[in-house]
Amino acid sequence: MSEEKKLPRRVKVRVFRESPEAFFRAGFERIANTRMKGIPICNPKLRVATVPFRKVDGQWIGAVVTPWSILVLRACGDPRTWNRIPETKVAPVTLPAGDFSFMGIADPDLGEYQSCSLLSPTWEIGDQATGEAVARIALETMLKPAEEGNAPTPEEEAPTPPKKDEPARVSKREFFMNAVRALEGGSGKETKK
Repeated sequence: MSEEKKLPRRVKVRVFRESPEAFFRAGFERIANTRMKGIPICNPKLRVATVPFRKVDGQWIGAVVTPWSILVLRACGDPRTWNRIPETKVAPVTLPAGDFSFMGIADPDLGEYQSCSLLSPTWEIGDQATGEAVARIALETMLKPAEEGNAPTPEEEAPTPPKKDEPARVSKREFFMNAVRALEGGSGKETKK
């Protein structure tokens, strides 16, 4: 007797005519109270919160703070221009400030959406206000158009060792953690003695 293989449930793309902010807040709250409840990766100082979603090129983009991660989400607002990213695959998404890496998510409760992880795990975040500020600042930075004439050339974007007395370039994580430290009253940078 052969066993029937269970096929994965096909997750549909939800098209949001109105902001999906409340939908994602409620969905991540359910996840926090079920799938993620009691998981050691969670920061007990954080709860689920959202940063308002807005449309960019016909698609919705906003941010979510959870006890386990801080994310920028992208959800379908216009199926004609929605570029799918296969589940667990990463692809660049062009936003006003440039290209950012988003992962395709196919969640049985939340449907298909795209996620750019800003911070995971969130243990370095000391309180809810800081977590929400990191999400808001990151989203505003991603949605702020690069100033014309100030966009780096490919040569400027290539990593090069810093020259003497020149600060080193920082990673995405370091950039956001410097913002967190600044919000918490720190300098965001260790000084050498």
